[in-house]
Amino acid sequence: MEHSSDDILIAQLHLRLGRTVLEAQIYWPPRPLLPVAASLVVLLADEARPYSPDLLGRGLSAGAEVVVLRVPDRAQTLAALMWAADHAHELEGQRDRLMVAGGGVSGARAARLAMIARDNGWPVLQRQVLVHPRFTIACPPPSRLLGVAAATIVSGSGPQDAATRYAARLKRGGVEVVELRQRDDDEPQMIADLARSLQTKGSIA
Repeated sequence: MEHSSDDILIAQLHLRLGRTVLEAQIYWPPRPLLPVAASLVVLLADEARPYSPDLLGRGLSAGAEVVVLRVPDRAQTLAALMWAADHAHELEGQRDRLMVAGGGVSGARAARLAMIARDNGWPVLQRQVLVHPRFTIACPPPSRLLGVAAATIVSGSGPQDAATRYAARLKRGGVEVVELRQRDDDEPQMIADLARSLQTKGSIA
């Protein structure tokens, strides 16, 4: 039976990270679909586009049968990622099936976070999921790519698309990449295709 994002379970969390408290949301797939060893996706929410990350979080949880922890895209993202790794079991996820995700500017920061996790050696990421990552002067594309987590990237159709160029750089750096081309503005369909790709790839098997 196919489930929609309306079927997922949602809870609000307050993560105390030192002196900082982050308001977060957690999405669980419907209980009959929740795998024994579910992946845990830390989704960086771009506060400039509050609804789009929520659509992405809901769609991935329902479509890919993963647990999604949606956190604000702020300076404490690394601490939030480490918290998720430490508390994965309590969230009904698996620490060794941890992913980081984001869209737009938050997708660029998710890519940066994957590099920092690689440099620190913890937490170990299974995959980075980047939806149209938008790199800026303040957050440029990571340059040292060897050893970063495998990537699933949603890009546009043009050869000069920033996501397409970054996917090519990752491939040249020896990183496993799955690239999905979005050719129109149908965001729900894109999210459904992304969730299906994660399942097909076996990232959550």
